[in-house]
Amino acid sequence: MKWVNIKRNAALAALLTGALLLAAVPVPAFGAPEAAPGGQSGQNEQAGHDWKDDRGHWREHHEARKLKHLKEAAEYFGIATEGKTADQLRTELKAAKEKDAAKWERFKAEHKAKRLERLQTIARKLGISTEGKSAKQLREEIRAVCREKRNAAKRDGKSGEETKQDQRSGKKAEQSAGGSGSHM
Repeated sequence: MKWVNIKRNAALAALLTGALLLAAVPVPAFGAPEAAPGGQSGQNEQAGHDWKDDRGHWREHHEARKLKHLKEAAEYFGIATEGKTADQLRTELKAAKEKDAAKWERFKAEHKAKRLERLQTIARKLGISTEGKSAKQLREEIRAVCREKRNAAKRDGKSGEETKQDQRSGKKAEQSAGGSGSHM
């Protein structure tokens, strides 16, 4: 009798699993536009680029920023960076951190202070009060203001690309005037 129940429960579990898998498969609605060959949607074709290109560019930019930060930390600890990979720098930084934990804490504190200063500069340019606010609070308020500006630009009929170009031109003007132009 027990074997019958186990077999019935196993069959029921398999049936439910199959039903869940089928429910997770996207089915195009009738009258919906067909996907373009090559996996691009009509919107991406209109934009003139493939999303995969953007992801690759982001990854390169991200890796370059990580390497830059590793080199800054290595220089703080007096570690030579010439010709070293990110993994080599990480290993040497880990050893230096374990060797002199107090110096690592000073480095982190200085880095946080620089970050807070950059956030305060950006917040002031956006008209946000900075008194008594933490880096997290400033970041959230800056993001909210930028999000509102993007939404306002959309309401005004600007495309996302036009809004990005406006932001870039603002950053370039800021950099030429001596601003930091840092990313959030």
